[in-house]
Amino acid sequence: MQAISTTLQIHSRYREQLLTAYDDIDDETLNDTLEGLTDLNEMIAETLRKALDDEASCIALKTRIEVMRARASRLADRAKSLRRLTGEIMTEAQLDRIISDDMTVTVRPGSLALGVTDEGAIPEQYFRAQPAKLDRRAVLIALKAGLEIAGANLADASPVLTVRTK
Repeated sequence: MQAISTTLQIHSRYREQLLTAYDDIDDETLNDTLEGLTDLNEMIAETLRKALDDEASCIALKTRIEVMRARASRLADRAKSLRRLTGEIMTEAQLDRIISDDMTVTVRPGSLALGVTDEGAIPEQYFRAQPAKLDRRAVLIALKAGLEIAGANLADASPVLTVRTK
């Protein structure tokens, strides 16, 4: 950038000198003469080429990032499906644990979960003081403690797959 600033100063001095020496010079002749005396036009063009290259790289990177995000999402979905499938297979085969060189896999019953059959029948004490929203945690705790709550029950939970790497 220093070079272009220096060239701009030289260009401006030549311009002033030419306008002083030739007060009747037309714009086309002045610009052609200045172009021959300095490299300012080429430097400006080169600077803009760099800007265009940077803009193109930016667009390409944004596109690549979008593609990579989509790929990451697909990989996360696939990993989730593979874990779920593994848990289902181990449960069906009645395998509680598999130990290999690089991991230990266990399947255990999941925690009891809250199943809401009729939210309107659940007593008001289990709703938070907001726009009426069920306090699912409070209902679950009460059900686990043995209380009977109309509109809610303890439902069977899905098995939980645990993978530990060594």
